[in-house]
Amino acid sequence: MAVVNKKSEVVAIKKESKEIGSHENYIRNITVFFNSPELSDVTLKIGTKRFYAHKFVLAVNSEVFRAMFSESAWMESKQKDVSLEETEECSDVFGDFLKFLYSGRVTVNNDNLVALYRLADKYNVRGLHASCEQFIRERIEATDFNAAISWLSFAEEYQLQEIVLRLYDVLRVNFQKVISCPMWPSLQLRQICNLLDTWKIVVEDEYTVYQGVLKWIDAEIRRHGKKQPPDTIYEPLKYIRPAHVTPDQLISIEKSSASFSDDYQRNIHTLLFEGYKYQTLRQIDKYSIEFSSPRHHPRIYTNGTYAITQNMSNGGSYNFQASVGCKKPTEAGHNWTVVPTIQQVSQQPPLADNEVFQRYSISPKINEQHYFLYNVTASSSQAGWYYHMALICYDPTNQNDLLHVVTSNGKIPSNKKFTMVSPANFSASGTLKTICIIHAWN
Repeated sequence: MAVVNKKSEVVAIKKESKEIGSHENYIRNITVFFNSPELSDVTLKIGTKRFYAHKFVLAVNSEVFRAMFSESAWMESKQKDVSLEETEECSDVFGDFLKFLYSGRVTVNNDNLVALYRLADKYNVRGLHASCEQFIRERIEATDFNAAISWLSFAEEYQLQEIVLRLYDVLRVNFQKVISCPMWPSLQLRQICNLLDTWKIVVEDEYTVYQGVLKWIDAEIRRHGKKQPPDTIYEPLKYIRPAHVTPDQLISIEKSSASFSDDYQRNIHTLLFEGYKYQTLRQIDKYSIEFSSPRHHPRIYTNGTYAITQNMSNGGSYNFQASVGCKKPTEAGHNWTVVPTIQQVSQQPPLADNEVFQRYSISPKINEQHYFLYNVTASSSQAGWYYHMALICYDPTNQNDLLHVVTSNGKIPSNKKFTMVSPANFSASGTLKTICIIHAWN
């Protein structure tokens, strides 16, 4: 644009533009029409409930509603009253779901989450779909195993793989409490097997794993009542690691099996055979290859045999010897030097290439800058061996609530030294209880 000034000179004026307006006001203006008869052109009927709605608002937020009201193949496109078939749980939250279409917001909690997600999936409301998934991700806490159990089937049903993996992690690091909670028998057979198929289970010992499986099997038998339960209910017994069940515990299992059904006894026979075989042959070198499979590797046992418990204070540096759990009893006395030191760093220290770092924190802090560096030195004969290590941190001032678990596995380097990294989430009193567990095998 140009203008002529008093001296008849042409002067250019800079053209300026700016987008103005308020999304908040726009949304607010739409929201007032939620369940309002004003300008309503369709009524949604869900059971005995009726909602005034507006086809444009529904269609712009849901591809399913768009097709329903715009395509002649749908009989609903010509109807003023549209009946929708919903489950009871979805009917209860349909008003909240509909309000999201008008306002883009909804109050979600553990009770209504699954139903809202099902409606978002059914009507292809992508915004609500994504918001529900984000809600779960933000609330998966290391200690909330009850929520993990209640969300697991739902997350598997909708193939939310990242969430599924994190939920299994929560159940594994809380396994001792999970098998004692009322929801344990509600897990499905496939879920029990998936849960047990790893060494990353924090538990007192393998016999405790067996007791948890037995409790689940007993609940399944009672659930079937007088009907013969399928033989598949004994499938979890295959995931017990008999190499880490002591001889006394094996004998206890054998004696108690006499009071169970013939089906149970047939399935427990394999477990007992493998356990007795390991106890008999484990010290003979020529048979050692038979016990090198992952099924013979230990889990994260906290019973004290290979676990070192240390109470720490903020700012301290500690030295202690870790008795390493090895494949043969003659090697169980190997001592590793473990030196945990509290350090202040600008970011999480880098890990060695062969380390796997996993963190589950009950109270993650965005600007957290404190970490434990565990400098580990293995015994002289163990270079090249495989190892796995776990560091479990509890809050000793709050009934030993779990703070986080860090695991690492790989090969011991030639210099026999490596580092593990753990967040230093101290309690309010500046204390922390840690359990260090190391297992090694060649």
